[in-house]
Amino acid sequence: MEKVKQPKNMKINSSGNAGLSPGSIRRVLVNTILLYAFWVALAGFERGGLLFGGLVVIVCQLLFAPRLKLFRDLRYDPGSAYAFLCFCGAFSQSLFSSNIDVAMRVINPRLPIAPGILEIKTALKADLAIMLVSYAITLTPGTIMIETRDDSLFVHAINVDSVEAVDAIKATISRYERFLSRMFI
Repeated sequence: MEKVKQPKNMKINSSGNAGLSPGSIRRVLVNTILLYAFWVALAGFERGGLLFGGLVVIVCQLLFAPRLKLFRDLRYDPGSAYAFLCFCGAFSQSLFSSNIDVAMRVINPRLPIAPGILEIKTALKADLAIMLVSYAITLTPGTIMIETRDDSLFVHAINVDSVEAVDAIKATISRYERFLSRMFI
């Protein structure tokens, strides 16, 4: 009979049943709290049924998917939480300034619109970190994430006619990466 390899976060208890280790339980609880806080921020406090439903879905997903690898590289320390808040602030600032920039380009036809695709190298390795920077790029008006390949991000931008415009996009992504690298191992 072939021996089956058990996952690292599962252990066999004295009755022979598989269960979560104490470290895994802590991670499930922390992930549940983090995801629920994010859900509450998106859903708002006035929708009680939606808040309860979100909590049920998050708990079920984390308990019934112990092999979920999405959060495996996330650091669980106060510095990581601070870096996440800084990332959210940097994203909000970029979102606000990009909205104004795109609106000005629509209102004033003399402002340049020279779309192009940029290849930007990234030092991020964690899947969730790359996903977060990709979403931040896509949600910012004037840029869209096209593809990730190896250590490169391919970004379509509304204006790449000058070195300054390209450098501004690279600086924004670099700032996102600085905060995300503090959040992940």
